[in-house]
Amino acid sequence: MILRAWEEDRSVTKDAVDELQLEVASCIFLVLQHGVFLWRENF
Repeated sequence: MILRAWEEDRSVTKDAVDELQLEVASCIFLVLQHGVFLWRENF
């Protein structure tokens, strides 16, 4: 959702960029955390 708004409006504020980076970082963190959990379950 944020990405679509960011693509439509090129005059992005610094806050929006920070929010986007935070969202991406938290997504990566969750994926890694989930991956480690699954890896421990399987091995």
